[in-house]
Amino acid sequence: GRRPPAAAPPGGGQRFRAGDRVRHATFGDGIVVASVARDGDEEVTVAFTGGAGVKKLMQQFARLQKV
Repeated sequence: GRRPPAAAPPGGGQRFRAGDRVRHATFGDGIVVASVARDGDEEVTVAFTGGAGVKKLMQQFARLQKV
């Protein structure tokens, strides 16, 4: 049988890695804790500063920017 890919598909790849500093329009600045390819998108777990806490966000909707 055919195995599903274990990581992000070639070409697209994951944009974020643990330790990356990012900015979100609502939650502000944070640091990436984890990033996983999921259903053609990227699920990024970010620890935000300023009281927002830790959030799991889909990059397609979150539109995180590296800073």
